[in-house]
Amino acid sequence: MLVVEDELTSGTERDPTGAHHSVSRITLHQVLSAGLEGALHHGKEFERYARAADGTVTLHFVDGTTATADVLVAADGANSRVCRQYLPDATRVDTGIRAIAGKYPLTEETKRRLPTRLQDGPHSVLPPSGCGMFIAPHELGANYAPTERGIGGNDETAARDAVLFDNTGSYVMWAYTASSAKYPHGDAELSDMGGERLRDMVGTLIADWHPSLRRLVAESPAQSVSLLPIRTSVAVRQWETSNITLLGDAIHSMTPFRGIGANTALRDAQLLARSLIAASRGEVDLLDGIHDYETRMIDYGFAAVRRSLRTAEQTISTNRVGRSMFKAALRVFSVIPPLKRKVFSDLSSK
Repeated sequence: MLVVEDELTSGTERDPTGAHHSVSRITLHQVLSAGLEGALHHGKEFERYARAADGTVTLHFVDGTTATADVLVAADGANSRVCRQYLPDATRVDTGIRAIAGKYPLTEETKRRLPTRLQDGPHSVLPPSGCGMFIAPHELGANYAPTERGIGGNDETAARDAVLFDNTGSYVMWAYTASSAKYPHGDAELSDMGGERLRDMVGTLIADWHPSLRRLVAESPAQSVSLLPIRTSVAVRQWETSNITLLGDAIHSMTPFRGIGANTALRDAQLLARSLIAASRGEVDLLDGIHDYETRMIDYGFAAVRRSLRTAEQTISTNRVGRSMFKAALRVFSVIPPLKRKVFSDLSSK
């Protein structure tokens, strides 16, 4: 039996604060960047940093230019070069899980071919054993249009791939997930496959699923389909605080199975910003403020990493008893929204 569960982190229609709200990362970046044109500099590739005798940090870029700062914040993602230099013992490991994801464009025509249920909110598809699929719609609405400043429109990434990075169309995102051993090809061959072959392989793997799920995959443009090896960070002991610090995936990258990676990074940014503002006002010593931020961030950040990994492992588990218990828990959470919000909160109590 194939079971489709309402996504864990979504709420009910009667509770908009707990409901699922799809956010474009491209649009979010545009919103956060608005008004900072004179402070943001694009097109730079970090190479290394060097400390000066006066305590400042100088960043060296691949093009030979430099920039000097009082505080360096590494927010350069899961493959952070700053983290690699600053905390060489901080590592990410391969979970052995592979996801293949794609986008099904939503137009008036394609909407008619897809059940409403697959368009009205995120869902988790849980077969009896060994794999799963996550489905989430991104619906812009009939009257959607970018602002006069271009917020909500395409950015330079669309020039690289007009399908994958289209920020102006509605779609349903899907991601088929299984352990690497479950795929008919090894990692080397999977990595060499283009979108069309990856899509067709998923179609074969879900050949006995509901026709609507098969259509979702089969009618997704090949350009939108890609392989995603799932990695996760390993918890590190707190380091000696300095005027170099980290946030988000640069320090606590996690699997996407809880859907809390971006929110955790935003929480980091808010907490660190408050510490830096307090230091700039003389309300707290700079290093004390950074130390307080790092202490709290390491605690809730790696708690999120652990919980995310546990959900990933449950999603691809071959233990039928444990998997049945997992499904039963999801059903309980779906009918008791307060319990679901408590269990799948953003760890704000940490």
